[in-house]
Amino acid sequence: MRLALGAALSLVTVGFSTPLLTRHPLSASAAAAAEPFRFPAVLRTGKRVGDLIPGVTSLNDALRMFPAAPRDFPGNPRAPVSFPVAKLGDVQPEPTLVYNPPDTTYALFFDDNSKLVIIEDARPPLRGLGPREIHKRYPMLKDMGHDERVIELQGEVRPCVVMMVLFDAASRKVSAIAYAFTCATGAAQSTMRDPDGRLACRAAARGA
Repeated sequence: MRLALGAALSLVTVGFSTPLLTRHPLSASAAAAAEPFRFPAVLRTGKRVGDLIPGVTSLNDALRMFPAAPRDFPGNPRAPVSFPVAKLGDVQPEPTLVYNPPDTTYALFFDDNSKLVIIEDARPPLRGLGPREIHKRYPMLKDMGHDERVIELQGEVRPCVVMMVLFDAASRKVSAIAYAFTCATGAAQSTMRDPDGRLACRAAARGA
C-alpha cells in the first residue's frame, strides 16, 4: 500500500465499529442495501461531519461534507499519483481523482463514476498498535507481503469492502489504514442531494 497524502496533516480522532462478516460479492446497490460500511468522518477538532460510504458517497457528497477549501488548496480534487492497492475482492478499484479534505488526514479516491472507492487515513486511531493487537480486533486480516520497510495486512470487513493495514517494518506499528470498495459502482447512486447542481459547478471550478 502506497501512501497518497503528499504532506503531514493534522491528527484526527475516528471511532471504528466494523462487525466482521464473511466474504460475499455484491453489486454496489446490493452492498449499500445490506448495511453498508460507514466510515465516520471526523475533523482534527474531533467534530464528526458525517459518514463516508465506499461505493456510494460521491465526490459532490464529500465536497459538501467537509469544510470548504480555497481554490489553491493542494488537497483539492486532482489525478492521483499513487493509491493503496486491494489484493482481494472481485473488482480492482481504479481511482481517477483523489481529494484530501481540509482539517483531516484522509485521502479519498473516486472512480470515473465519481464514487468513493478508496479511503486512506495516514494517522488512524489504530496508529501505533502492533500486529498482535490488530489481529485480535480483525482476525480475518492476512499477510499480503512485506519487505524491509513495510508489512501489509488485508481482509474483507464488509461485503465489497477490503481493509488494508500498513505497518512500519522496523517498529512493527500501524502507520496507515485504508478501505477499498471491491464491487462495481453505479453513477446514479448518491448519499446526498444537490438539486441545483451547485456542487458539480464547485468541483469543476476546482479542476475536478
